[in-house]
Amino acid sequence: MASRLMGKLLLQQWLKHGSIAASQLELYGPPASPPKLYYCQQNLHGLFVSVSHSRGLVLVGITDHSAIGLDIEHVAGHDWQAIFAYMRWPMPVPANQLPTEIVCCCIWTIFEAGFKLYGGLVSEADFRLLSISFYTGESVAWPCTFSFEAAFQDHYYGGKGIAEADWTISVAKQRL
Repeated sequence: MASRLMGKLLLQQWLKHGSIAASQLELYGPPASPPKLYYCQQNLHGLFVSVSHSRGLVLVGITDHSAIGLDIEHVAGHDWQAIFAYMRWPMPVPANQLPTEIVCCCIWTIFEAGFKLYGGLVSEADFRLLSISFYTGESVAWPCTFSFEAAFQDHYYGGKGIAEADWTISVAKQRL
């Protein structure tokens, strides 16, 4: 709910410079589903929206190609061992020079982006990370990009992400 309100406020700021009045735009939908964008109370069916926020950062994705899910998360301030134990996920052992907390944050944003992509169609317990590839070279340079494939039972998705020392973003879309 908070991320949808923040997304609407961000859109309103952006629209101050355009010809659409912010009061004519709405962003809402059921909590377990991706939000829908409305203009003059008409659903803009051709647009897909995803909203995420983390400690003052707001990320809004709008596309006319296909449904997307995105997530942004700060790396610090999480007990990744406790989160992974609660989710019954194995702790990752990075094969590259990335810190474990960065890899954990990447996996978390992949999970969240997929959950936002599929909404109420999937259960948290059904998440599986199928692959993740980091593009780091011989030493870690920020930002670091990555690609991934994951699934919730038979709902497969893939995408790309970017990791900084302080935050991570993942963008997911359904596999064709």
